Amino acid sequence: MDKCMNVIITIPKKIKWEDYKKELEAVADGSQMMLFKVPFKPKHDLIGGRCYVCYNGCIQGWMKVVDVIYSDGFTCSITGTAWPEGWYICRSGKFHLMEDMILMKGFRGIRYTEM
Repeated sequence: MDKCMNVIITIPKKIKWEDYKKELEAVADGSQMMLFKVPFKPKHDLIGGRCYVCYNGCIQGWMKVVDVIYSDGFTCSITGTAWPEGWYICRSGKFHLMEDMILMKGFRGIRYTEM
């Protein structure tokens, strides 16, 4: 059985970090989840692992993965964005800012990491 893996995701530059922080704050107490759409069901167990967030050329921080789900679609309660049916990585709890800057070029999808 696989141990849980860590992943890296990229937040598009069209999303303002200040707006994204509002979503991070809304899930900080663990009562709500943030979902990140992925094109396929991850091949490794992610639950309990870390989800690192790449934005504007560097990894900003991480939060815990609490679930991986298939959703029929939903509307974000913070942004009002309608999201389509598909696989989602669910994150919740405190966002941990990186102490040291790690540069990384943005990408689509997810990357597994030993970080």
